[in-house]
Amino acid sequence: MKTTLYLDPELMRAAKKQALKDGISLTKLVEFSVRDYLDAANTPNEPFQLNLLTKKCGPDIDVKLSDRKKFYKLMEDGN
Repeated sequence: MKTTLYLDPELMRAAKKQALKDGISLTKLVEFSVRDYLDAANTPNEPFQLNLLTKKCGPDIDVKLSDRKKFYKLMEDGN
């Protein structure tokens, strides 16, 4: 299909230069670019999952943060 596109002159120069470098027509470069854009837009995003690495270190301490007095004593004395 033939169509008319109005592109920023700097973008057009860069596209022509890239097409020449890749040895393809400007039409093919635009087709590839639009297809890649549409494929990316239609690909569902995977839900992000954060995997935490946890390691046990130091002595076991049985202090509840809600027990402020015991918590501060532990922080000050280390016991």
